[in-house]
Amino acid sequence: MGRVGHRLMHPVLVRYHGADTPLGIRLANAITGFMGSWTFLVLQSIIVALWIALNFVAWFKHFDPYPFILLNLAFSTQAAYAAPLILMAGNVSAAKDRELWDNDYATNQKAYAKIEELEQQIKALAEQNQQLLLLMVEQCERSRKAEHEA
Repeated sequence: MGRVGHRLMHPVLVRYHGADTPLGIRLANAITGFMGSWTFLVLQSIIVALWIALNFVAWFKHFDPYPFILLNLAFSTQAAYAAPLILMAGNVSAAKDRELWDNDYATNQKAYAKIEELEQQIKALAEQNQQLLLLMVEQCERSRKAEHEA
């Protein structure tokens, strides 16, 4: 993403999804993003089905006969790597969410202070308007009295 795009993104998102994000975080996000997709689920299901089918068909030597110990080893290895990657991605996501929450809180506090300031200004303007209206009413009454007396 270019510099122009970064100016449009929230600074926290740039830190966690920008070009300067550490390689480990980018890899963890990419891998867990893929592993949590329908594409991965369908591909893995196809591979497992082919694996089992090829080991049941007698056209050639079975490389992993029933009970599919090699397949179980592959699943165990996948799980051994997937769990820490999922935890890393979860930790990064939690840290990002916390930073976004802190930023939102600070922004809300600033907005609240500005709203209070504007409210005070509106009250002051309303008081000024009231005083001006009272002065205008007094002047109107004086000019009516002056017209009656004249």
